[in-house]
Amino acid sequence: MEKGKRIDLMLHKFRGVGVLSLCLLLFVAGIYYLGDGAGSDSMPASAQVKDRKLPIYCVDTEQPKVALSFDAA
Repeated sequence: MEKGKRIDLMLHKFRGVGVLSLCLLLFVAGIYYLGDGAGSDSMPASAQVKDRKLPIYCVDTEQPKVALSFDAA
């Protein structure tokens, strides 16, 4: 019976490591998805011309897209 208890203890330890690894993997995947991974097709919203930032009004794209912006200045 001593061998069976050791095996159960080892399985319990590995189960904890597996759950911790799965949580860490889900956390990293969530950070990637919410970070730059989901918005990799984004474009800058302003351009700098002679030390002045000017808004970009039109961008040529192959896909029909609409953007909505507000000037809060």
